[in-house]
Amino acid sequence: MRLLIILSFLFLGQATLSGQDVAELLKNQDFDQIGLLLASDVRLKVDNGQRIKGVDAVLREMKRTLSAFAPTRIEQNHKGSSEVEDSDYIITKLYNNQNEGLRIFVHIADQASARKISEIKVRSI
Repeated sequence: MRLLIILSFLFLGQATLSGQDVAELLKNQDFDQIGLLLASDVRLKVDNGQRIKGVDAVLREMKRTLSAFAPTRIEQNHKGSSEVEDSDYIITKLYNNQNEGLRIFVHIADQASARKISEIKVRSI
């Protein structure tokens, strides 16, 4: 089943990548797939910490943050697009079994010929 999900992302192409897809991958902690979707200059900011740049550093910090948090459900708050930058974003919340929440902002932008995650912001709520 997991292989089917990964193949569907590859065959559908990056043009259909949405913030909700990314939120689901984050909830499921599917870091292999997330790594394929990150722009080379991706940025991550967790709470009020320093901004982290680069695929490897972002993946390490996302693994650390989400492993400790253990998300179990998603609640989508808002999604939209920017005509100026030809990009999309989603603002969503992940919750764990203790009903603690993380607010996730995911920015997806056209980069060369593919849609990639260019920025992720995570904040405790």
